[in-house]
Amino acid sequence: MNKNVFTALLLCAAVLFASVPVSAADSPISGKTVICFGDSLTASGTWENILTSRFGVTFVNAGVGGTTTETSVSRFKTDVLAKKPDIVLICFAYNDAVKINRVSSRVSVEDYRKNLEWYVTELKKIGCDVILFSPNPVIEEYFNANPLHPGEDYVEDGGINALISRYTDVMAEVAKKYDEYYVNLNAAFDGLDLYSLINTDGTHPNANGYAVYAKCLGNFIESEYNFLRGDANRDGSLNATDYLIVKRAFLGTYTLTKSCRRAGDADGNGVIGAADYLMIKRVILGTYSFTEEK
Repeated sequence: MNKNVFTALLLCAAVLFASVPVSAADSPISGKTVICFGDSLTASGTWENILTSRFGVTFVNAGVGGTTTETSVSRFKTDVLAKKPDIVLICFAYNDAVKINRVSSRVSVEDYRKNLEWYVTELKKIGCDVILFSPNPVIEEYFNANPLHPGEDYVEDGGINALISRYTDVMAEVAKKYDEYYVNLNAAFDGLDLYSLINTDGTHPNANGYAVYAKCLGNFIESEYNFLRGDANRDGSLNATDYLIVKRAFLGTYTLTKSCRRAGDADGNGVIGAADYLMIKRVILGTYSFTEEK
């Protein structure tokens, strides 16, 4: 399983579990600077506030309503890079895909890809983790009731949801290309009553809808950053397989995903090296314990 791409099953399961607030000291992201970058779905601040409570770490709101990947380039340096983040969550798609002059999308799929790649590469330069995530589905009857978004404008696209999915497919591809994270949050709404989760504009969630955002993203963060040290295959146990995987990764005969590298980096220096697999081997043999370092 590609641990960088969380499927609908995992995300929908997240909705079933209530989040429990923790202190910053107990948080798996303790001490990290987290920025949330996007459009009005981010600017609302609702899901960020829930995650701040859950993890005891401030999720900084850098969302601006009505913006696209294109119009947000100019503020990326001051709103994101200048804050020296450790983790950045990014969600754009609606405003990029929406038609202007009833003809073409505000930002083409090609330019959307280019902009996302620029954001990701700039963040990778400073060693920042990037979590790209898709928005919730649109209630098309509400969306198309707006004179600015008549349904006939989206017929050739198969509807606004089908058009948006082309953008979020690109988002997933960019995450995979740059070995960063993609959360298919849109799939978390599968099987749920959208009319009880999304406002009458057809796009923006209400408080209950944003709670789905918070639980799904929180579940991902909990899973990604709260792991068993040395567990390079992320199966929840430490054994010879982890030792062999890390050794092969060091020798260049095996490629670890970002999730697996994070866990396999047993000494925590940010690099997979001989010290990591030797440390894992000693823990397996019982001659060393990670708790000895405390």
